[in-house]
Amino acid sequence: MLNYLDIKKIFSHIKYYGQFILFVSSASISQHSVYEKNTDIPELRFKNFKFSKYFPVILYLKSVLKNITYKDISLYKDLIKSYNIKYVVVGSIFTKEKAIESVHFSSNNTLFYNEIKDEYVIIDELKKLCNVYRRSSEVCNLLKRIVS
Repeated sequence: MLNYLDIKKIFSHIKYYGQFILFVSSASISQHSVYEKNTDIPELRFKNFKFSKYFPVILYLKSVLKNITYKDISLYKDLIKSYNIKYVVVGSIFTKEKAIESVHFSSNNTLFYNEIKDEYVIIDELKKLCNVYRRSSEVCNLLKRIVS
């Protein structure tokens, strides 16, 4: 988690809202200790949303774990409401399986991930409360357009 001293150091270099973006990841809240071992507990990570008045803080539900992440949908909804989260990214787990989508940042324009139906259910639920995207680059591009 960032602290105010970190923010103070960073903030002096930020020239416009959206230049610095913090992505707060979570694949599970209730089963964090099982699926996200050796990471900060969700409550500690979620405290970073208090910095959203200084720079965008994005809820990053990536990677969505099949039959796991969706179980916490009501907890994610409560989180979005309590911190007034504006942007969420929901995405697939990266794997060795080649996706049909092509990307510009890969040397051979390929991306590897397993898409699951849970992602779409989560997106449909959360988009009732905030802006939901499939790629972090979509949020970055949106914030660039807002500033310019």
